[in-house]
Amino acid sequence: MKKIVSLVIAAMMVLLVGVSFALAEAAQIQRVKYEGNGLVDVEFLRDVGYDNLTITVSDSLGNAYTTTIVERDDDDLTFRVDQIAAGEEYTFTISGVRSGRSGEYGSVTGTFSTPKEGQAGIETVEYEADDREVEIDFIGRVEFDMNCTVTVTDAMGNTYNAQIVKMDSDSLDAYVEGLNWGETYTVLVTGVRNVGQAEFGSVEWEFQAVEY
Repeated sequence: MKKIVSLVIAAMMVLLVGVSFALAEAAQIQRVKYEGNGLVDVEFLRDVGYDNLTITVSDSLGNAYTTTIVERDDDDLTFRVDQIAAGEEYTFTISGVRSGRSGEYGSVTGTFSTPKEGQAGIETVEYEADDREVEIDFIGRVEFDMNCTVTVTDAMGNTYNAQIVKMDSDSLDAYVEGLNWGETYTVLVTGVRNVGQAEFGSVEWEFQAVEY
């Protein structure tokens, strides 16, 4: 009986080691941000390791683009893509990466989009329930005019005025009351432009009032 129990425990240990090994080798992307001028920043969910690191980028037609690694860290990687177009979506594959310090090196795939020519683009919108704020991250650097406004609308067309509380070179935070947890809203930012553009315009984005 003791021998059977020992064999069962040994088998379980082998299984757990195998599962841990499998989990350790798979890197996961937490966030991708296109920063403008061909720069793409990739944040990983956990610390990663690299070996013979390569990055490939292609468009929807399968055309390949030359990439250059600009900076890499334990949980972050920035690369540049040459001659990409505005208003397009691209797929990238990072090879020679693993999660943590054990396991095999593999690859991970993600996507990013470039804003339309002359138009500011929103990368992400996150909702902070405790502060009742929406945090808007733009694609690349932007500028705001003196009459910049933020408006939030729900699926029924009801409008929620937002008070801008913070502006940065690539983001904006706005205080909004009355949003219901889990519901979907559309945020509209007016009076914004990409750095270097002559005209201010507007951009909108759909988001869900949940925290990530």
